[in-house]
Amino acid sequence: MSPLFTLAGLTIREALRRRIYVGAFCIALLFLGLLFIPRFASNRRGIQLVPPVQASVLALAGLAMIKFFSAVLGITLASGAIATELERGTLYVILSKPLTRAHILLGKWLGLVVLTAINVLVWAALLWVAVFLRVPGPHWPLLKAVGLAFLYPLIFVTLTLCFSTFAPNMLATAMALVCIGIGWQEGFMLELGRVLDIRLLRQFGTFAGYLVPIGRLQRWMVRVADLDLPFGIAPMGPGSRELQPAPMDLPYVGAYILGLLLLTLVLFQQRDV
Repeated sequence: MSPLFTLAGLTIREALRRRIYVGAFCIALLFLGLLFIPRFASNRRGIQLVPPVQASVLALAGLAMIKFFSAVLGITLASGAIATELERGTLYVILSKPLTRAHILLGKWLGLVVLTAINVLVWAALLWVAVFLRVPGPHWPLLKAVGLAFLYPLIFVTLTLCFSTFAPNMLATAMALVCIGIGWQEGFMLELGRVLDIRLLRQFGTFAGYLVPIGRLQRWMVRVADLDLPFGIAPMGPGSRELQPAPMDLPYVGAYILGLLLLTLVLFQQRDV
């Protein structure tokens, strides 16, 4: 296990050398802004929301921010993890040492996961404080939802790392962004197919939900967060009439990540360096 931790540490050090923490700090400032929203809005006219509803709205917005920014951060970190090493020729030097390709890949994956986890923890802590200021308490449902939100960067770190084994840096990034778009289309396509009564759209929505299962995470996050939203807001978004959390959603996501990691190992083993 020592080579894995050594390579994970080197991966984290390389990310810090690229000053990735600057972007993470800027994102943290956005979450910090959630703490001060009531002060900015206190002197304005309009509908006044009671603190529990304010907390739910902030929790919903904050969870969406965590999902988006953590996925983008995971893609940014992972897109060049293998491709850049291949382009520079440094991977050949690493492989000349008593290390297997599995050590290299899993070490990089572990380092990227640790980096994204640290950022998610910081952002989640700021979100929790913002919610706590409205309604004091432990807010266990929010913490459970944040735990599920961590699976977002885990999916996209693994997916982008897979692309990085056979595609250049920019192409791996583009492919991962396309996958985000596909995953987001699940509910929209199902709802559109239901309204227009087009079977092909519903089939595409179902296929998108299996290909990139971020919609499954969204549904479970909303379920466990237990949000009290005003004005009949549907937190599950388009397609929520047909899509509800299912018992096999989370096991499927876990199997999806594991399968992607195994596929990445196979592809990396076949790659010429």
